[in-house]
Amino acid sequence: MNVTKPNTANAPLPGNPLDRINLTPFERLRAEGAIRRGEDIAELILSVVNTVRSLFGRVKIKPQAPASHRLGPTG
Repeated sequence: MNVTKPNTANAPLPGNPLDRINLTPFERLRAEGAIRRGEDIAELILSVVNTVRSLFGRVKIKPQAPASHRLGPTG
């Protein structure tokens, strides 16, 4: 597979990654929408993770049976 590297030795890369490739206006619109959807999904996942962490951080875990009802060593 031949890979052609762009001549970026003297030119800085653009801030928007979509500016690095040639896209029609319709393709650019679809690409921007896909990027936004991905960002929204990532934000949703992070908020769910933070919510679960905060919920389980407040839960006190108790043993299922008190110490007086536990079996001692057998043998």
